[in-house]
Amino acid sequence: MLSKKTLIANIVQNLVFWTISFVITMRLFMQTSEVRSIDIIYTFLFHIPFITIVSINIYHLVPNILNKYGFWLYLSMTLIAGFGVTHGLYWLSYGPLASFLFPDYYFVAIYGPLEILGIMTVYILFSTLIELSKTWFNRKETELKFSQLEEENTKSELKALRAQINPHFLFNNLNTIYGEALKKSDKAPAMILKLSSILRYIVENMEKEAVPLEEEIDYIEKFVELQRDRLSNPMRVLFKTEGDFSNHSISPLLLITFIENCFKHGTVTGVKDRINIQLSLTSNTLTLRTENPKNAIEILEETSSGTGIENATRRLNFMYPEKHSLNISETDTHYKLELMVELSK
Repeated sequence: MLSKKTLIANIVQNLVFWTISFVITMRLFMQTSEVRSIDIIYTFLFHIPFITIVSINIYHLVPNILNKYGFWLYLSMTLIAGFGVTHGLYWLSYGPLASFLFPDYYFVAIYGPLEILGIMTVYILFSTLIELSKTWFNRKETELKFSQLEEENTKSELKALRAQINPHFLFNNLNTIYGEALKKSDKAPAMILKLSSILRYIVENMEKEAVPLEEEIDYIEKFVELQRDRLSNPMRVLFKTEGDFSNHSISPLLLITFIENCFKHGTVTGVKDRINIQLSLTSNTLTLRTENPKNAIEILEETSSGTGIENATRRLNFMYPEKHSLNISETDTHYKLELMVELSK
């Protein structure tokens, strides 16, 4: 069922179309420079068959025949059935109907079958083009609304994914700082400042689409430093950067999940255990490589949570479709990861 707005638009469109048609044809039929009542009546009778066939065309033939069964069936029905209806109504209009409605006037139908077919074709062509253009614009409007809704949903999902990044990171570090505070360690104030800086960065950039790459790298460095402060063997965490990170941007908080997993699922308790994190930029391609030993629990249970990686992967698909590659591998004792992202300047 048509909405009120659509119904009004259709009525206005039809009034405009037929008013223009009425004025043009009446000018053709007029015998004098003045508009007479007979000219108006004659033009009115002329339009009855064509208003009928155009209405049938736009409300039945185009939506039910042309759109569903194709052009050739539509053309056949229009030329054969449409012409039959139009020709019959034309002679009916100037014959019995004219005699019944306007008995004081005498009218003569001046157009033959071929001329009626030609006039009908013009009306059918114009009305079909108008209807198809309306359908095209309505489809484009629907696609635009769908695209906007999809974009809004994507942005909402990205915000939700970002909000899931660091809850256990916060708890772990607060517990560490609490332990250092109980020991009255000199490390506690510095750890609080680092944690404060990290949280400020997260809050200020969570909803941004992109941030300077230098700022993201600085945030990651503070994160790694804070993780080192929690460990008894901080020198076994190796963090290396290569390249000029200026004049590039990246989606915020995109890399941190992969780096955080090194500490969440890794260990440096063994003499040979190392957590290796490398970030390099070559041209516009940022490469992250990580390697860490599995902790004892995961070696024994062979289980780990993939929620963080799954969220990060979905963000990569949203923000860098076909512009990234992610390879994760594992052995009985180690995890390895390589992520390559093509960045914009």
